[in-house]
Amino acid sequence: MPQDRLKEILLEDQPDYSSLLQKEASLRRDLNSEAIQQFRELWMRKSHRSELATRTENELLSDAELVRDGALTNAALILLGTQEAVERFVPNVEIVLEYRAQDSQIESSDRISFRQGLLGCLNLVETWLEKRNSVQHFQDGLYVRDVNTFDERSMREAVMNAVAHRDYRQLGSVFIRQYPSRIVVESPGGLPDGVTMDNILTMTAARNRRIAENLERIGLVERSGQGYDMMYGQAIRQSKRLPDLAGTNESMVRLTLDGRVLNPALLRFFEQLGDERTNSLHVEELLVLDMLSRDEAIPTHLKPRVSGLIQQGLIETVGRGRGTRYILSRRLYSAMGRPGKYTNRKGLDKDENKALIMKHLISSPHGAVIRDLEDVLPHKTRSQIHALLRELVSDGDIARTGNRRAGKWIAKRH
Repeated sequence: MPQDRLKEILLEDQPDYSSLLQKEASLRRDLNSEAIQQFRELWMRKSHRSELATRTENELLSDAELVRDGALTNAALILLGTQEAVERFVPNVEIVLEYRAQDSQIESSDRISFRQGLLGCLNLVETWLEKRNSVQHFQDGLYVRDVNTFDERSMREAVMNAVAHRDYRQLGSVFIRQYPSRIVVESPGGLPDGVTMDNILTMTAARNRRIAENLERIGLVERSGQGYDMMYGQAIRQSKRLPDLAGTNESMVRLTLDGRVLNPALLRFFEQLGDERTNSLHVEELLVLDMLSRDEAIPTHLKPRVSGLIQQGLIETVGRGRGTRYILSRRLYSAMGRPGKYTNRKGLDKDENKALIMKHLISSPHGAVIRDLEDVLPHKTRSQIHALLRELVSDGDIARTGNRRAGKWIAKRH
């Protein structure tokens, strides 16, 4: 039997770890009351349900399916448990934070660990990360603009993913290693079943569904699932490297967030476009813009996003038919302060087509008729080819021979 199929069968017999019951655990003894109150307040803020304020702790957690049949679930302990309860019932729960001032540094300069429910230590984790979140300064005309090296939403999403999607049956802790310009988050267990490097932006899966659903319920994540599309979108809007999963394998997920701003001009464009407009763009549309800003070809699976970006005036086509290329729009390059780049990219089409005509004529010592040149440039109309020919004649590169109907073009240089 194939290994993939065997794994599927084995997984069918393994219930969601986060929904398993710990019948010996006690709500009053083993859960952090301050964390429960924070859970209540976050849920009320997200849902606008004022009646949650009057629910008893047991009723509140039962509504959230963190308590079932009078017993605590593993999810309740992972989210709300005291240190003593975590160490007793879910001993693999731990978040370790380390800081290194240099990549080559072996020992960490600062280290702290938390062995308690997430809501009991989340503020401490975020404060620890934020204290070394430097600010990058960019000159924009007369103004200096500041950008945080690490985006707050992306940092939180990375932590939430590590907690929600790690494999708690495997030994090991969640490690968050911070450097001056990057953060590396490692969590035990590979990607959730069904999620791959290729479909991670579109595939929604949760290894610990009860945890993921409650993180969404209280607004700590936008939706249960992976959330990588949000991190990708934030990286593109801030002109940073895309989140990197290099080093991920079957036993560990390694996520790297690079905080360095690569293209301040692109960052400026997205700011000028406005949050509402920018946030309305699908992450795949943002990927197209990011690739074109780096002069990369658009892969096939992203081509369906092109038409929408053209309608919005964000990209333009160059050429026709099979020779069609896409470039960022004049408006975008102007907003980036690089109108010359637009002219260069737009002009490449003409220069490349003229070069193809010259190559064909140089290899045809007896000249070529218009029908031959239509085969050379099948994406161009006859009138467009004639316009290119007139420019080559004007440049002194080619000459026309014969009458108008049966004329040929011959290269004057070889």
